[in-house]
Amino acid sequence: MRWLCIAEVFIGAAILFISIVRYYRTLIDFKLEAHAQKIFSRFTFVLCMILMIFFLLGYVVLGIVYMLRTDVGIPDILIANVFLFGSVFVFLVIKVED
Repeated sequence: MRWLCIAEVFIGAAILFISIVRYYRTLIDFKLEAHAQKIFSRFTFVLCMILMIFFLLGYVVLGIVYMLRTDVGIPDILIANVFLFGSVFVFLVIKVED
């Protein structure tokens, strides 16, 4: 059970990392168009990237916590599922937005 939680969280982290790269490329393309129209500032760009990296760090920290714990219960599995499917959701939203 513990390894399932660890695997789900780190797979979610990998999916989120891929999403961050896609999101960065999308923001760069969008920034070039939106900057000319004054609807996208550098602050907004930096804030978006900081939030995505903050979420990725949360995944990594949770994975490390699961690696250090010896007892894992049903709530931990549910949390790992939320993290995994949350990253899949973010990936799909970015893909649709792209």
